[in-house]
Amino acid sequence: TSFTAGGCRIWVCDGSMIRRRAQGALNMAIDEVLLAGRERGGEAILRTYRWEEATRSIGYFSSIIDQTSYLATGERLVRRLTGGGVVDHGEEVDFTYSLIYPVGHPSLLSSGERSLS
Repeated sequence: TSFTAGGCRIWVCDGSMIRRRAQGALNMAIDEVLLAGRERGGEAILRTYRWEEATRSIGYFSSIIDQTSYLATGERLVRRLTGGGVVDHGEEVDFTYSLIYPVGHPSLLSSGERSLS
């Protein structure tokens, strides 16, 4: 499925393409694979998903050392490829999305850069 927004076609990954609920590590691995594929061009991808179990995700630059007390509880912890802080994901109420644009996509360029290309 795809749609156009602001002149950009966006492919939507839904439950028919990728499992809706998954463990945190699998969710992050799918995002990593989709991101790696966008480095080679193509179109934007909007992926929506949920979490199979309560999981904390930490941003790429967050310190794992700061999570030692959380890890001691036995709860799940994953690292996101993106920045930002700590996000607690729940299995019942959390809805998560990834919007991935290919490198150099016109939607990511400033108006000055677009006029030069």
